[in-house]
Amino acid sequence: MTSSTPSESSGKPKNKRVFFFYFILIAFFLLMLLIIGALVTEIGLRWSGKYAISGFTLDREVIWRLKPHMCEDNSNEEGSHFELTTNSKGFRGKEWESKKTKKRIMLLGDSYTAALDFPDDQTFAGILQAKLDSDAATKGQYEVINISAPAWSIDQQMLMFEKYAAELRPDYTILMAAPNDVRELFCKKFITSNGAGGIVVHPPDFILKKRVGWYLSERSSLFQYLQEKKFHSNYGTFYDIFEMYTMNFGVHDSTDWDRPLYLKNPMPEVDEAFSLYHTVFKRLKEDCTRQNSKLLVTMIPVQDYVEGHYVPDTLLDQNKVLNYFTGLCAESQLPFLNMYGAATSLQHAPSLYKKHDLHYSSFGNLFTGTQLYAFFKSNM
Repeated sequence: MTSSTPSESSGKPKNKRVFFFYFILIAFFLLMLLIIGALVTEIGLRWSGKYAISGFTLDREVIWRLKPHMCEDNSNEEGSHFELTTNSKGFRGKEWESKKTKKRIMLLGDSYTAALDFPDDQTFAGILQAKLDSDAATKGQYEVINISAPAWSIDQQMLMFEKYAAELRPDYTILMAAPNDVRELFCKKFITSNGAGGIVVHPPDFILKKRVGWYLSERSSLFQYLQEKKFHSNYGTFYDIFEMYTMNFGVHDSTDWDRPLYLKNPMPEVDEAFSLYHTVFKRLKEDCTRQNSKLLVTMIPVQDYVEGHYVPDTLLDQNKVLNYFTGLCAESQLPFLNMYGAATSLQHAPSLYKKHDLHYSSFGNLFTGTQLYAFFKSNM
């Protein structure tokens, strides 16, 4: 029969403690190496500019919006390099003054109004501000506030007005409508009709995996690299948004998502889309009335119309959407700026649009800012 001596029995726990100590030490060392490697890779990827972090964030109130406090290097096809910034609320332009010292003009819009390819002073919101500031009759009296994000429609714009109107107390609200707003409002089903002249809002319910993916896409170039090379995911992009929300009319559609809006004999879904827009527009008008904010409306002159792309198609009425908005504002007794005539009459001028995109060029922003300035002055 054998038995361990006191020194042997006391040595076993000691050996275990030593082993555990070295195990923790090595694990800590490996973890630090992993963290340092990730940081070095992150810095390298940021410096390369190939895997930019997302400028968008998920939002439970409006599905998505621009990321607050954004400050990213950007450039455009015209050769300009600038810092793309947003304020603490996630909108273009400077921080809002807590105390209102000037009359306020709130612009509600989408990607045309957000104008992410240009610095603040070259967006049409910035140009409107500059023209007001340079006019002796309005200098120092008005503040233009840009409430917009790419692919927003009147549903998200209305909800943001309702959220911020009490705080900002805008004296004027300018709705920068676009034809695609009608399609996007109806197709994504974020807001629907309640069948009694009102609306129902369907707040998004983002699963944890999606929230984590978007969180990382807004903060890490390494995650963006892994998304492309390993995960094959699209967090932080409109590809992911479009997987959650339908943006076109579906099987009746063509590669031109807005074409059904111009059909002389449209499918029922298009008529429903115009009807829903009318309902949400009415709610926005009522919101403005309650806040003592004068509502003005215009419609972005889109490239397909201005350059006559729909004219040869005998199934289409090129003026259908424009006539709809003209009639909507006449019915509501609201001022409407029709920029289409001025846009189509431009001769020997730079293009209103980018070469490889349907959005505004710098001249398009200047044109719209100038038109808005004259429109606003006539409706002060």
